[in-house]
Amino acid sequence: MFDDYFFSQPIWLNLVFFALAAGVIWASGTRLERDTDQISARTGMGQAFGGMILLAGATSLLELATTVTSGLTGNVSLAVHNLLGGTSCRRPSWPSSMSWRCGGR
Repeated sequence: MFDDYFFSQPIWLNLVFFALAAGVIWASGTRLERDTDQISARTGMGQAFGGMILLAGATSLLELATTVTSGLTGNVSLAVHNLLGGTSCRRPSWPSSMSWRCGGR
């Protein structure tokens, strides 16, 4: 559906779409940072903890959108593989990132 639409458009229009999407993501990230600072100041929780919670929620939105869209269009296989694949790819990275952050302790 969308593949036909984007392939039929000129390259400059696709670049405009890309630039607009990048601008929305940039503005959203800036807003997310500002909101995290306000929430951590009001609640007393650390900025790192608040950032972790909001970042986890923001990065889960893509997975949620893909799963819901594939489920609504009847592509159950994609919905299940998206959930299982995303989870299985993230789990091994947590221990390695924590050991790097904590200096191997």
